Amino acid sequence: MLDFIFALDRFIQKWPATTQYSIFQIAELTKTQIAVSVDALAVALNRELDVQDVITLDDAKKALIDLEDRMQVQLAARRKRIEQKRDHAVNAYDSTMEKVRVLQMDKNWRNAYKTLGYFAGRYEGDLPPEILMAVYGDCIRLGVKSSVNLQELGVWFKKGLDLSVTSLSRDSIAEAIDFIDAYGDMLVQNGVAGSGQRLVSSALQSLAMPATEFELAEEWRNVAVGFNVGTVALT
Repeated sequence: MLDFIFALDRFIQKWPATTQYSIFQIAELTKTQIAVSVDALAVALNRELDVQDVITLDDAKKALIDLEDRMQVQLAARRKRIEQKRDHAVNAYDSTMEKVRVLQMDKNWRNAYKTLGYFAGRYEGDLPPEILMAVYGDCIRLGVKSSVNLQELGVWFKKGLDLSVTSLSRDSIAEAIDFIDAYGDMLVQNGVAGSGQRLVSSALQSLAMPATEFELAEEWRNVAVGFNVGTVALT
C-alpha cells in the first residue's frame, strides 16, 4: 500500500488534467499490482471499482489525500528513510563524479565507464530523476568511448527512455524525444549492420502517437528526420 501511495503521488504530478485512466493503466504506470491498485482506490473513493473503470485526475487527488490520511504515521517514517537514502545517494554521486572526471582527464575511459556504471546500479533507486537521467546519458557517452557493445549501450538508452516516460504527459514525452536527440547518434554510429539505427528508429516510432496527442509532432518530426525515420504517422 505504501509503495502505491508514493507511486500515485509521483504519477499525479505528471497526470494531464483532461486525461482519464483506467485502473489497469494506473497499475501499469505506477508499476503496482492490479489488485493493490483496485483495492486502494476503491477504499479511498468509497465505491466499487473494476480494472476497466476510469478515474479522473480529481478522483486520483481525492484518493491520494484519503490514503495519506489513513497511513500518515507509516508514510512519515517511510519519507524520512527515503530522504536519508536520497541524501546519501546524492553525496555518493558528487564523490563518484569527481573520480570520473579525473579518469576522463587521464583518458581512462574504461574505468570511468565502469565506475559510473557501478554507481548507477547501486544507487539508481534512490537518486532524484534529473540526476539519474544525467547518469544514464553519461553512461552512454562513456560507454561509446570505452567501445562497449551496442547491447550494453542499449540498456542505458532504454533506462533513460523508461525514466523519462514515467507517465503519458507532455513533459515526459518531450523529455524522451530530447533524450533520443541527444544520444541516438551515438547508438547509430556504434551499431553493427544497422542495429543502432533500428534501435533508435523503434524508440522514435513508439513515441509517434503520444507526440501527436500532446502537440509535439513538430519536435518529434525534427528528430525523426535526422534519423531517417518516416513521418507518415504525423501527417
